[in-house]
Amino acid sequence: GNEMTWKKRAGFLAAAVLLFSGCGVLTQESVEKGQMELQKETVDNEQNQGQQEIVEKNAVQTEEKIQFICATFPEYDWVRQILGENIEKFELTLLVQNGMDLHSYQPSAEDMIKISDCDAFLYTGGISESWVEDVRRAGQTEQKQVLNLLEVIEEQRETEEMAEDTEHVHEGEVHAALDEHIWLSLKNAKLLVERITDLVVEMDCENELVYEENCKDYVEKMNALDLE
Repeated sequence: GNEMTWKKRAGFLAAAVLLFSGCGVLTQESVEKGQMELQKETVDNEQNQGQQEIVEKNAVQTEEKIQFICATFPEYDWVRQILGENIEKFELTLLVQNGMDLHSYQPSAEDMIKISDCDAFLYTGGISESWVEDVRRAGQTEQKQVLNLLEVIEEQRETEEMAEDTEHVHEGEVHAALDEHIWLSLKNAKLLVERITDLVVEMDCENELVYEENCKDYVEKMNALDLE
């Protein structure tokens, strides 16, 4: 059926992203290519199904699946790699589609409903996603698992600095602003994939070993690339 064909295509696309990105590690080029192919598959799928069928399918998925929303493509792709074959247990949504300007993006009414109904919300953070703070202040993310990836990196950096020098206080020290293109750093990518895995396990603890193994495999690919 159309649904099975879409699922198979989604699997092929995930494999294609791995090939485009060199052992599965995201690059700017692979992110853009992955976004374009994902958008094309989405359009093709919607053209092959009636709008009523889509509404009915989404209603079932909302009831049965774990609702996981990612603001941008890099974290969306990381989650796919971690979920692996268990992606069927999740309704994974990408908010900022290909062609949208991240810097001027504002969530639509439909996006706000998705955010308010989701179980977990994952975003990069930073100036480009300042709209997220408005959403959070409006109470749309209360009682949900919310992960700001730039905050994860900042917390890790502070922990490392404390470990390096616990005796000196660096008064007046100003940190350089973190690059929002977090997927371009292998060190950051490995940290974030591990932290996202923790979040996924919180959402579906029954498959903890599967997600941890998927994370381990993905990190090993990044380590191999880092040694080249």
